[in-house]
Amino acid sequence: RAQIDAAIARAESLERTMSADRAHLVEQLAEDQGKSFEEVDRELTKIEDQVDAGGPLPPVIPPTTPTPKPTTPRPTTPAPTTPEPTKTPEAPKPDPTPEPPPASGSAVEKAIAFAQDQLGEKYSWGGAGPSSWDCSGLTMRAWQAAGINLPHYAPAQYKATKRINVSDMRRGDLLFWSNGSVNSIYHVAMYLGNGKMIHAPRPGRTVEIVSVSYWIKPDMASRVG
Repeated sequence: RAQIDAAIARAESLERTMSADRAHLVEQLAEDQGKSFEEVDRELTKIEDQVDAGGPLPPVIPPTTPTPKPTTPRPTTPAPTTPEPTKTPEAPKPDPTPEPPPASGSAVEKAIAFAQDQLGEKYSWGGAGPSSWDCSGLTMRAWQAAGINLPHYAPAQYKATKRINVSDMRRGDLLFWSNGSVNSIYHVAMYLGNGKMIHAPRPGRTVEIVSVSYWIKPDMASRVG
């Protein structure tokens, strides 16, 4: 029985990892192709269904190519003597966020109390309340309830807060899981102390309190303020 339980635990851990990796992949594809998360998710699901059924694969979905700029000037603009070289547009950078003041003990407790009030509510990708959440939506609203604004994106939350060692985490700190770099962060949770954390884990699950080590341990941590 112990061996069976261990095998089930390993299978569930692998399923959680694959689900998180797939969500991160879909998010990256959506950004690269200029499509919505839901549209890319439907396309990948169709491919996966055809693979499972043993049917032929659909053609590869090419990335969306931006419409080239017109080479001739508009009627109201004088024709330039020398055409400017085409530049690759840079991704818009977020406005610099001023460093927040250190979070007080009362702010930490307000953030935790808000998160705990959402226990049992369902996970929804992109959810930020009032009754469904994704991982960064929950932590964003929790700290917003304590008077501190965070972005709704796990890597951005890590960048907007004070980085600490996982071994130094304390009540209210944010815990992160990644594939080895800040930009590959795919999950965030809030530490409650005594080895416990609260998070919105994945589709099909609800906001819950679990052990920090119930899955794979976080590899990054930060402190608000």
